[in-house]
Amino acid sequence: MRLLENKLLNNQKGVIPILALVVTLVAIGIVGYFGYKQLSKGNTAAPTYKNTFNKNNKKTTQKVKVVPKVASSKPRSVAPGVITQVATAKSFNSNGSPVNPTSKFTTKNNQMYLIASLKGAKPGQKIEYVRYLNGKYVDHRSVTLSKNILGYVYFGWSTKPGKSFPIGIYRTRVYTDGVLEKRVNYMVQKDGSLSFVNP
Repeated sequence: MRLLENKLLNNQKGVIPILALVVTLVAIGIVGYFGYKQLSKGNTAAPTYKNTFNKNNKKTTQKVKVVPKVASSKPRSVAPGVITQVATAKSFNSNGSPVNPTSKFTTKNNQMYLIASLKGAKPGQKIEYVRYLNGKYVDHRSVTLSKNILGYVYFGWSTKPGKSFPIGIYRTRVYTDGVLEKRVNYMVQKDGSLSFVNP
């Protein structure tokens, strides 16, 4: 009889750790399941948290709501329409208009002009150009209009004696009060070249 009781006690001692292990595994599984369900609730942004300090220097936790950023819908600036036409030329008339506008120059030319025709221009407005050669910035200049300069505006470029303009394609952007109005391209090719490419 005693032998049977001892055997039963030994069996109970072996069963108790097994039951404890099973209970632990079940508890871990439940926690993991609900944690997974919490993380997998769609793509809704959860609030974040940050640590702050109040006046009594006690650390507190403040909930911060996450607000998605929205792209700006601010419209782009509209060109004022002051510049009606832009051209390059080797000279200009007494009224400021270009003489025989062209986009093709050679290294023999030592003077060229960028001429903008204006309409509805007002004193105080600023006309500006930015120039690039083969994709690289070259220079920029501007002029503020007066009551005597409301029909045409020109910018001139010249070379030093014995020098020539660099060969390549020039791309020029013309602005009114900082807003792009016109684009004009021209090219300089070696004197005596058989043909020009379209700039």
